[in-house]
Amino acid sequence: MTLMELWVKIRIKMQIDTGLDILFRGWLFLFYARKTLLCTDTMPYLIFNGQDDNDFVSLTDFFRGIDNMKQFPMTLRGAEKLREELEFLKSVRRPEIIAAIAEAREHGDLKENAEYHAAREQQGFCEGRIQDIEAKLSNAQVIDVTKMSSNGRVIFGATVTVMNLDNEEEQTYRIVGDDEADFKQNLISVNSPIARGLIGKEEDDVVVINTPGGDVEYEIIRVEYL
Repeated sequence: MTLMELWVKIRIKMQIDTGLDILFRGWLFLFYARKTLLCTDTMPYLIFNGQDDNDFVSLTDFFRGIDNMKQFPMTLRGAEKLREELEFLKSVRRPEIIAAIAEAREHGDLKENAEYHAAREQQGFCEGRIQDIEAKLSNAQVIDVTKMSSNGRVIFGATVTVMNLDNEEEQTYRIVGDDEADFKQNLISVNSPIARGLIGKEEDDVVVINTPGGDVEYEIIRVEYL
């Protein structure tokens, strides 16, 4: 069954609560399901509570389940970066867009006013990003790796230098949350194959990482908590 088919079934059974926008519910469902459909930790918060179509939970219960989810990990740097972006959007970008909308209104007929529609579109993106950041920060478990007692083992937030035993090349990675990951900056998600293979290991350990090109052996050269 496709994700859209799931949504159609749920929409038929949904209970609409006063003041809660149906389109927002639909968007959040699709976003959440896409992000978590294969995550065993959060599967209980998806749609089924039984074996057949009659066992779909109400949408009210579905969203209550989302609210009660466990927090997800985020590094202190990642949280600070999001807070800085949030402050910029609220104190700088939002006022700029409001001013642009006000100025565009003065140009007359809004139906043919390209500047007005462009500004309103930018406002939508801005407000959406603000809500996204606020949601991420409210659901994040911020971890300061410098204050963690890890006994030399690889943990979330650690910076790990490894050597590829096939070509003896060294590479340094920092293990971060999903939203912080940027492979070009050597920031890898805690849920990535490399991170999963490294978590819990320590210096001089040899790990085998399953990659698209096959299994690769890495030796852990250094573990740092920066």
